[in-house]
Amino acid sequence: MSRKSKTENAAKLINIINTLIERQEKLLDYVQYLEDYCAALEGTEIDNTLVGQEIEDEVMKEILDKHLTDEQKQRKTSIQEEKSLYNIDEILDELQDEDEK
Repeated sequence: MSRKSKTENAAKLINIINTLIERQEKLLDYVQYLEDYCAALEGTEIDNTLVGQEIEDEVMKEILDKHLTDEQKQRKTSIQEEKSLYNIDEILDELQDEDEK
């Protein structure tokens, strides 16, 4: 092998390693997000007395919002501002309209 081909192969290997490191960092960020979410669900207000009981959506939202970090609150706000979110009734109405056609 020539010196030029060795340097090209080394450059390709470095690029592959960099790509894998970037993907690993994204995955670790997502794992941390899920761990934070689980920690919020396992928070002091969601204890064994609530397991198996019906909890209203608004009460659950309040409990979860209390345990969000500042970064998570900013992310939630940005997501809500970026997209127009639909509730389940609007989605079902849209699906029924398509079925009737």
